[in-house]
Amino acid sequence: YFSQGHELGSLEGLYVLSGRIEAGPEGHVETLEPGDWIRFNADGAHRYRALGKRAEVLLVISRRQIPDFAGDE
Repeated sequence: YFSQGHELGSLEGLYVLSGRIEAGPEGHVETLEPGDWIRFNADGAHRYRALGKRAEVLLVISRRQIPDFAGDE
């Protein structure tokens, strides 16, 4: 997943349940394993992806405004 960023003040947090992932804001992406947690400002470019065939995460998103869902932001 890649995003150019959401509105000012947005946060995202990921807790890794299984597998390994890379996640975080562009330029500060970290490698995470089961039991690891990351939270970052999501108002700038950010990404996350599985390192391997599969990973499971709990994703928590905090946004000031929920966009109308039409397949884009």
